[in-house]
Amino acid sequence: QFSSPDALGEACKNNGIDAFVLSNNHSCDRGKDGIIRTIETTEKIGLLHTGTFRDKADRDSLNLLVLEKNNIKVGILNYTYGTNGLPYPAPTIVNMIDTALMAKDIDSAHTKMLDKLIVFIHWGAEYQSQPNTYQKNIAEFLFNKKVDIVIGSHPHVLQKMIYLPKNETSNESFIAYSLGNYVSNQRDRRKDGGCMVKLVLNKNGDDVYLKEKGYILTWVHKTLNGNKYDYRILPCSKYQNDSTYFTKKEEMEKMNIFIKDSRELFNKYNENVGEYIYLNERWKYIKPRSNDH
Repeated sequence: QFSSPDALGEACKNNGIDAFVLSNNHSCDRGKDGIIRTIETTEKIGLLHTGTFRDKADRDSLNLLVLEKNNIKVGILNYTYGTNGLPYPAPTIVNMIDTALMAKDIDSAHTKMLDKLIVFIHWGAEYQSQPNTYQKNIAEFLFNKKVDIVIGSHPHVLQKMIYLPKNETSNESFIAYSLGNYVSNQRDRRKDGGCMVKLVLNKNGDDVYLKEKGYILTWVHKTLNGNKYDYRILPCSKYQNDSTYFTKKEEMEKMNIFIKDSRELFNKYNENVGEYIYLNERWKYIKPRSNDH
């Protein structure tokens, strides 16, 4: 039953994170007080949030998180498969994966004149590199309900990403089944890193579309600093050849194993989603391989 210091939220804000999705299998680890304190701390440091709520009135007003910039309006919803058997205590609420509830939320969101609707979802089997049937079925349900983008978490390892362009019968869609681990103490192979997704929306008249869709591999560098550990999130392509950064050769080797495993997975299973790499002091997009469709 985990918890984190306030400094984690402050560090997230100071490094460019604007919003939290709070619904996951550990949302209830510290009971009602933990749910409420997480919300209060998030609001105190000025971050937006959705996924968990103080009560029904809170959920009614805050469930759909709306972000707006450059005349583009994006809605965000957030759900989890469960809370490790710990029920959320009344009057607090944690958003669960429930197709009836989600359908109602999505229908309501579609009345808000959104350009894109994103669902952040906590699901899947831990440590499995392929999405399971449950994930695929829920994803199909979401896209049938005209959700545009689905971002998944929980398996602690990376899973594939798929972008499908607009056609005669459906709008464009993007899904990342699992982003792996971002900040984590797990050090086993494939569990010691993850990725960030970069999506760039462009507006042309009334048409809003994904101009860019790609990923940046990240690796957790754990080092002993005095009597405690530091955890640094390294963008892999920026450090994969930087032997001057690592004090131990085996650390660089572990990161490069993660990079190799991740690229093999994504090159084989991603569809129309490539990688951003750091090259000559700038980020460059590497188009996906020709086996994508």
